[in-house]
Amino acid sequence: MIADIDALREFYGEEFREDGIERLIAQYQNIEQIYKESLYIQLKTATRHSKNSKYEKRTRRTYALKLLALLNVTKVRQASPYCVRLFTTLVQHGVNRATI
Repeated sequence: MIADIDALREFYGEEFREDGIERLIAQYQNIEQIYKESLYIQLKTATRHSKNSKYEKRTRRTYALKLLALLNVTKVRQASPYCVRLFTTLVQHGVNRATI
């Protein structure tokens, strides 16, 4: 999700403030190295004034499918080696390549 800031901005609206997330990402070689708690804090801060909703542990499941639909697969693959491995595995097991 954080690999595609544009999708987050589209979902959360104009009040989404990604500065903290971008600084956090810049500290690591890939997004899998980011501590989950650090990311949670930055997402909560970035969405604090959002009209749609604030990012909270209790709401993330509610919005997960909507956010996934907005993601740019290429951006996510570039930022996440594990994502590439997951997609490769899914294709090997018969999942339609066009859906991932």
